[in-house]
Amino acid sequence: MGKKYIQLDNWYDLSDDPDRLEEKAEAALEIEGEEIEADGLLGAVSDIPLFDFQEASVKHMTTVMPPGARSYICLLADEQGMGKTRQLIAAAVELDKGEKLSDGSSFGLPVVVFAPANLCGKWEDDFRELTPHLRVKQSGRLDRPGWWENADAVIISYSNSTPWDDVALPPNGYFRCYLADEAHYLKNPKTARTRLAYLIRATCLYAACFIASGTPIYSRPSDLITQIELLGQLKAFGGAGRFRRNFVATDRGTERAKNPGLLHQMLRHYCNMIRRTKDGRLTPKTRNLLPVTFPREVVEEYRQLAAEARQLRQDKQMYLGAVTRMRQCLSTAKIDWVATWIADFFRAHPDRPLLAFGFFVETLEQLARRFPDAAVYYGKTSKQKKEELRKDFQAGKYRLFLGNFVSAGVGLDLFAAADVVFFDLPWTASELFQAEDRVHRFGQTRPVTVHIPYFEGTRDERQVRAIVRRAKDAKLVVDGQVWTPESFLEASRGAEGALLGS
Repeated sequence: MGKKYIQLDNWYDLSDDPDRLEEKAEAALEIEGEEIEADGLLGAVSDIPLFDFQEASVKHMTTVMPPGARSYICLLADEQGMGKTRQLIAAAVELDKGEKLSDGSSFGLPVVVFAPANLCGKWEDDFRELTPHLRVKQSGRLDRPGWWENADAVIISYSNSTPWDDVALPPNGYFRCYLADEAHYLKNPKTARTRLAYLIRATCLYAACFIASGTPIYSRPSDLITQIELLGQLKAFGGAGRFRRNFVATDRGTERAKNPGLLHQMLRHYCNMIRRTKDGRLTPKTRNLLPVTFPREVVEEYRQLAAEARQLRQDKQMYLGAVTRMRQCLSTAKIDWVATWIADFFRAHPDRPLLAFGFFVETLEQLARRFPDAAVYYGKTSKQKKEELRKDFQAGKYRLFLGNFVSAGVGLDLFAAADVVFFDLPWTASELFQAEDRVHRFGQTRPVTVHIPYFEGTRDERQVRAIVRRAKDAKLVVDGQVWTPESFLEASRGAEGALLGS
């Protein structure tokens, strides 16, 4: 599989001429060779069964080295539920089988994996299932010298609590492959998890590096900067400053995508981005917006909170705190309606399980008291119990799964259900997409329906509009396609059209 790269000479010097940037976006790349789009189940790479589009991705990841890259790299941005974990494991094993380097080693193994805490067990299980010949372990105490030894794959949680200054570092070049799952978790370079990911990456700069996220733009275009830097390609974008000048616009204090066509092409060209959607590969997914009348008894409380928020607009932190209190008021006011809706759903569909997602712990716990037989998956749930709940829900032992976005919204396979309801709205489109796709993934055999209740004329309604707006920006950059707000609802139409069109 080959590519012909056309250098984008001094593209970053055109920041004062946006028209020329958009012209370059049209012809930034010419790509020749085999398309990496396919369907069906053809065979396997490194004895790991793969759909043929996954097999094509693995071959692409392990044979194409972008301009300026130190090694094989890839931003694997397939939509949620497309089997990215399987592809990353297969890529590491395939590289290990390849040509040996001068010191007798090869890319691929040993491999270090960064993943969210609730997915580390799944990563270990997947390694043991797909590559039973490999030695796999999770490492918690990174301050102990030798934590990297006696394993072909070492898994590290993003929530690792080892102080940054106490981390014992492996010998330079020890790890031959670096994987980061749900890489949007690393969007903030100042967080402990990102600093730890950078630190370990610095010990294996010439290792293969594959990072994966179905939502690489989590809320803002600048979320991509740390991911590009992990791949070692930020210099190709002119550095963080030029990236922001050329690809980030500010609209009333909110980041928007600028020159999205060129950014999409640059990600493909320099970061080897692979992106596929589930269109035609999985069952249909429909989103239903459910307008709800705001309860009269809390109108005055909400108005006072809204007035307080308006007065604090000049102080970002204080304003965000006021907005959070408004959202919590809405969440509490919605409990009775959501509980009734869930009960009605089970009466109408006695054979269908249901996922219910929200943001606020207090609301989740109140719903858990109303539905004592539900699986409750959130921050207070122990690690062992979380895995038991996931497996038991998949096995049909629970009809209702209550989760919050942070703990249960990424990585989990929960396709025993085909219906999702949100009792709170998330901050970003990415959180919503990630959560609903716990059921819309390979293994799902039924059409998926997502129910989104919102209070009319409140922050809820504004939040829906914001989610659609942010989704549009992300789709333009990651998919490279024009995306209309109406497509947010996909097959759904009706009274919600006025909301989306406003």
